[in-house]
Amino acid sequence: MDTEITDFEERERIRYKHNLGRIQKFKNLILVSILGMMAYAANAINFTNNAISLILLLISCITLLFSLIIAGIDAGGSIFYNEKSQEGVPKKNRVIMYICVLLSAVFIFSAQIFNAVENFDNVEIKAKQLQRK
Repeated sequence: MDTEITDFEERERIRYKHNLGRIQKFKNLILVSILGMMAYAANAINFTNNAISLILLLISCITLLFSLIIAGIDAGGSIFYNEKSQEGVPKKNRVIMYICVLLSAVFIFSAQIFNAVENFDNVEIKAKQLQRK
């Protein structure tokens, strides 16, 4: 009878560790996604001519930096798979992190739209100037 209980407990412990590993992989995925968005926003600054787009990209970088700090703290215990390392940050901070990521994605998208509209207007002006000649 004791052997069955220990086998069951062993299977539950293995399943628990497996679930902790999956949670940690998701936390690392969020961290890498934020880093990728930050790299894209920093690269987009080089190709932006519009002041509104630059301001939106700057706000996006600031919110991404804030969410990167929270995600780094949340994924901090990736070496040790035990209960204490998986606690991460409180749920309130995690919700703030997700809201910051969502807002920064909206800011990046809006900045790209403003930049595309300005570039399209410049192309139209140049086309009209060429037609006059």
